[in-house]
Amino acid sequence: MDDKRASEIITTPRLSLRPLTNDDAARIAEVAGVWELASMTARIPYPYSEEQAHQWIGGSAPGEFVRGIELQGTLIGCCGFMPIARESEGNHDEQSVEIGYWIGKDYWGRGFATEAATAIVAECKRRGFSHLHAGHFHDNPASARVLIKLGFKHVGHKDWWGEARQCNIRAERYEMIAS
Repeated sequence: MDDKRASEIITTPRLSLRPLTNDDAARIAEVAGVWELASMTARIPYPYSEEQAHQWIGGSAPGEFVRGIELQGTLIGCCGFMPIARESEGNHDEQSVEIGYWIGKDYWGRGFATEAATAIVAECKRRGFSHLHAGHFHDNPASARVLIKLGFKHVGHKDWWGEARQCNIRAERYEMIAS
């Protein structure tokens, strides 16, 4: 990704999706470090320290696109996507992405996850990704509603490791073929 894209801010009617900085670590640890949120994600540990948030901010995988979700200047969550290898019918790898998002508990139920994830899906399409994947733990029906609203189709389930819960959890899997 070129430097211009790396610093790009995506705006929606109510939100700004902006690159994270090390200054966000304390807020990320505060917002994501509650059990009700961390336990619904695959990657967030519990408890979640500011040091762990710093490591996460600085440790993005190659091609990973992460944005902080701001509401009126306050960080309320994060979203993004990560390229994954996908086996296609022609037995060759094709670039696909896995999208993800989380919203702080104090902001649940107001459509912010749907709004931010809609912008992330649009960014994936703008970049030419044709296969979008997502998932949620079986006991997170709110995330299922977000994915269905976005147009994802349920394609099955598999076990995912949940860092906060420290065990494998059934995850519902979804896919969208971008047009």
